[in-house]
Formats: sequence, structure tokens, C-alpha cells
Amino acid sequence: MSPAKRKRILVCTVGIDVDRAVRVITLSVNRLNPDKVVLVHTRQSHEKSHDEVMKSLAEFGLNVEMRFISDPENFDLVFDECLGILSEIVRQNSPNAEIYINYTLAMKPVVIGLCLAAILQNCANFVYISGKRDEETGKTIVGHEKILMHEVGRIREEITLREAIALAKNQDYGGALNLLDMHIKTMVNPSEKLLMAKRTLHFLSLWDKFEHAQALELLKKKEKFSDAVEERRGTYVNAMKKLKDEKDNSKLRFGRWHIVDLCLNAERRMVEGKYDDATARVYRMIEMVVQLLLWEKYGISTSDVDTEMEIYPPKLKEKLRRWKGDDEVLRIGVSRALEVLSEIEGRQIIDVDVLKKYLNIRNFSVLAHGVNPISRNEAIEFLDFAKVHIVPLVLSEQDFEDIRRSLEFPDFAKGL
Repeated sequence: MSPAKRKRILVCTVGIDVDRAVRVITLSVNRLNPDKVVLVHTRQSHEKSHDEVMKSLAEFGLNVEMRFISDPENFDLVFDECLGILSEIVRQNSPNAEIYINYTLAMKPVVIGLCLAAILQNCANFVYISGKRDEETGKTIVGHEKILMHEVGRIREEITLREAIALAKNQDYGGALNLLDMHIKTMVNPSEKLLMAKRTLHFLSLWDKFEHAQALELLKKKEKFSDAVEERRGTYVNAMKKLKDEKDNSKLRFGRWHIVDLCLNAERRMVEGKYDDATARVYRMIEMVVQLLLWEKYGISTSDVDTEMEIYPPKLKEKLRRWKGDDEVLRIGVSRALEVLSEIEGRQIIDVDVLKKYLNIRNFSVLAHGVNPISRNEAIEFLDFAKVHIVPLVLSEQDFEDIRRSLEFPDFAKGL
């Protein structure tokens, strides 16, 4: 089944030179074969040109409508009126309409206002009648006209890409992806540049949501990404493989790459101003570090603690039995896990009082067990504490930086 024919609408400004108005508009109609013509008049053009223009259009049997610009020298008013005219046309005829804007016959404020409105409304093309001009009159010589068309979509595409870059720089990859996706859906033939940008944002959005396996599959396809990702594609493929391998093949289903990835994710949420989200990630990062430490050094799983291991001092065994009580399985959180670790090693691993301060902030937040919002300073302090005092328990500074370099998102300095 062939796709439905798109309705074509020609919007024409009308000037006060009657002969030129008739010539320009009929040339446009002959070339574009529209289903409807919308004439944009000023009071002067309507008085001088309207009747003759309508006579010339009668032979085409077209649906012709009129719209008016009340004051062609007042740009603010012109822009508002042009935007209103095109908004109405789009609303009445979308999504299957191609709207062409012929701005040949108009005062400069009307030309600018109509073109800007056309860009905002994602119209199809600008149309301009040019050609060889008479040296004495300066008018285009009849029979020597050229119809020039410029795609509005290319301009709208550039604006959309810039808006998407701004969102991506603010770490909102999902928002940037949705913006591009909505724009692409309005287009018949989106450019490869736009499609590459969408692939790039799709990949980063998946990664940002910890969907590493899907992000890897996207990278392994043959389609190209924007330079921001393409230049580091090999590094990113390796990084996604590392993250996927840790999840698939480790007892805990995470490892050191996940810890660094979570740290960078928390930093991105900070940039977005999502301090509760950032704090939730920092807490999980601390939890991962403690779980990894206990498992690798002593084979202790915090989700099912063996209460009778020989490495436990007697008092710790008693404590673990008491914690377990009549439950079949003993599960312990961050504070108790650090307590177990400290008693096994006979030393205080970190400053427990400082940690409890931050854990209480997290515990009483709206994303944990309370209703309190987390401030920017609280989130920054918690993240800094974790990076300085917790992460080094399982990662040297050099190892952390090496992994970090592989997991850093692009900065989009070169655009999308």
C-alpha cells in the first residue's frame, strides 16, 4: 500500500506591484502545484493587488485563503501575527502537510517575521523568485525568473541539534534523545547527521541508565555515531564489555568498573541538580565497596552472612548470632558490614561517626525512608567523603583514574 499523498500548502506574501505579484504567485503555483494557497496581505497590498491576483489564481481552481499583517513596520507584531498564521495552518493540516513559504513580495520585517515563524513551525521550504534584472528598473525581467528553494528543515535541524547538545551537556541524555526523536518523527527524510546524533544519544542514554549490555549491542552495529562517540568507540566498546563481564561472571554481579561507573553517574546527577539521585548512587557505591571488600578478603556475602566462620573473634560470632535471631538468612547493610570488617581486622576501617552522619542524611531523604530533600552541599560532601575514604579501600588512586578515563562521557566540545 503506497503512502498517502501529502497535502501541499503554499503561503505567499503579496506586494503592491500588481504585475509582479501576479507573476511571482502564478510561477510558484505552476512549479509547486499546491492544494491550497494562503495569501498574506498588508492593507496596501490587498487594496492594490488582491483582485488581479485572485483572477490569475481562478484558472487553477485552487482553495485560496487570505491572512493579514496589520502593521508591516512593527516587527514584534509582525512576528506574532506570522506565528499565529502558520500555527493555525499547521494545526488545521498536520501531520500530512508540506508548507512552502514564498517570501519574495514583502517588506523586510514581514520577510524576517514570516521566515522565523516558518522555522519554529518546521515548515518545508522557503521559496524565492529571482532572476536577471532590468538595469533601468531593477525589476526581474519576465521570462528570466528563477525559482529558488531552501529547506527550512535544515535550519530547524541545526536549532534542534543545538538544543539537544545543551541538554546533553547538562547530562540529560534522555531529554536530548526525546527531543531529537520528536523532531525526526516530523521529517520525511532526516539527515544522516541527525540520525548519527540520535544513535549517539541513544547509546549514552542506555549507558546512563546502567543498561550496559544494550549499549554494547548498539556500539557493535555498523552504523556510525557522532564524532563525540566515534572517536572513542573502541574505548567505549571495551568499557561496556568490562561492565557486562563483571555483571555476568562475578559472584556479586558487579566489580571495580561498576564502582567507578556509579561514581561518575553520581557526578552527572550532581550536574543536573538531582542531589537526591546523586546521593542514592553514592550510597550504593559505598555499599558495593564494602560488599566487594568482605567478599574478596573473607568470602563473606552481606546478603547471606555465615555466622560461624573461623575467622570471627568470639564476640563477633555472638553478635552475628544475635543479629540473625530466628531468621533463616542474615543480611547486613553498610554500617553492620563495616562493623564486621573492623572486628575481623581489629581496627577501625573508617570514621564511623562521620559515615553515620551522611547515612542519616541519605536515610531520611525522600528517595530512602524519609521526606527530606538533600541540599547541594550535603550531596557534594557525601560524594567527596566516599571518594576520599571509601573507594580507596578497593581501588588505588591510579587504578581509579585509569578506569575513569575509559568511562568518561564525551564533553561535546565538537557538537553532536
